[in-house]
Amino acid sequence: DGVVWMSQMGTARDYIATDELPDGEMLAPFVGFDYEGAGYLCGQKLVEWLNETYPDADISEVGFMSCTLTTSPPLHQRAVGAKRAFLEVEGVSESQYYEVDLTAYGLTMQGAIDGVTPVLTTNTQYKYWLIFGLIDDLAMGAATVID
Repeated sequence: DGVVWMSQMGTARDYIATDELPDGEMLAPFVGFDYEGAGYLCGQKLVEWLNETYPDADISEVGFMSCTLTTSPPLHQRAVGAKRAFLEVEGVSESQYYEVDLTAYGLTMQGAIDGVTPVLTTNTQYKYWLIFGLIDDLAMGAATVID
């Protein structure tokens, strides 16, 4: 009779049959968040902040980073969107982008500190960093490292 659909934090997919993340076959039509789009908007806001705060910044001196959790497709898609926004900035190369997978560290402030620290300390060529924190705890962890 009616349209069958599901609403939840993530699309219900059959990962067992296809063994593909995040593109398994959908079990039902989905009404929910545009995760990549949300990450893209956040990435754009970070770039906007950079341009307003440091209008004379040389883009080659900016490092871009996303904290992600690759084992969670809805969360990882946000990082994919942020990366797309960063890489659309004129003059930015893929070599300026770093992704910190917090699967091994944990989705906590301490996990972000542990994951972000080695990236920042081994890439001292950048004067500025834009970091997509994914969630508040990760953003605070990344800010702690920078501070």
